[in-house]
Amino acid sequence: MKLKSATNVFASVVLLLPLIAPFHSSAQESAALSGTVTDTSGNPISHAAITAKAANGVVTTTASSSDGTYNLSHLDPGDYTVSVKAKGFTAKSTTITLAAGDTQTLDFSLNSLSSQQQRAPGPVSGTR
Repeated sequence: MKLKSATNVFASVVLLLPLIAPFHSSAQESAALSGTVTDTSGNPISHAAITAKAANGVVTTTASSSDGTYNLSHLDPGDYTVSVKAKGFTAKSTTITLAAGDTQTLDFSLNSLSSQQQRAPGPVSGTR
């Protein structure tokens, strides 16, 4: 009787394996992207919006933490445009290719908007 029970369990596992295997392998094929968002002096920028847009149009977003770090996980392999925006700073973007199983680091250094603005000359006044 024990042999018949063991045979049934084995047969069940063999029959279910093709159904379980695709989920297991797809979980291992994902990629991850992490990094730090700082200003040009190296100070962390919190609450920066980081967006990874895949070539197929799928968009994944996150925000940097108080120490400027971010993490995007469970990304499908492929080409991405990664952009970062933060209040008071110029936005930046770059392209990256993620392979299955990749864990890549992508840091951003943002320029302050105030350092980008040039002062226009004021009106000239005077008397003769």
